[in-house]
Formats: sequence, structure tokens, C-alpha cells
Amino acid sequence: MAELKDLLSKFNNVLNNKSIEKDIIVKVFKRVLNKEIKKEDVSFNKEKLIIKSDVYLKAEINLHKEKLLREIKKEGIDKVIKEIK
Repeated sequence: MAELKDLLSKFNNVLNNKSIEKDIIVKVFKRVLNKEIKKEDVSFNKEKLIIKSDVYLKAEINLHKEKLLREIKKEGIDKVIKEIK
């Protein structure tokens, strides 16, 4: 029974880390672009950060991509993010 408890605890830690990372992404987008994005619109795929948004926000993301990546790294996200889609 203790093994199952340990496994569930590890899974909970992984979920909490993902939630914290998404919170950081939302905060960085608000600070850098002055745009609100939802946590639900943020996802990761390997080394890509994926933001579900409209065309206008996507264009603004492309214009400020380097600054966004730099600020995300400063906030201490452990993931390697090379691209924003």
C-alpha cells in the first residue's frame, strides 16, 4: 500500500510542477506583452511552448519571442524551451 501512496505522491508533484510552470508563463506574457492568456491555453510539447490564441496574439508573440524566452528562463523554469508556437 505504501508503494501506491508513493506513486500517487510523485504523480501529484509532477502535476503541481506543470501548474506552477503554466502560472509562470501566464505571468511573463502579462508582463512582457500586457496580454492575458489562460492557463488552459498553455501546453508543452518537447522543447516547444504552445499557446492557443488568435492570429493577432500569435503575431505579437513572434515579434517578442526572444524577450519572452529570456524572461521565462529568468523565472526559473527547468524545461528547455526553444520555440513558441
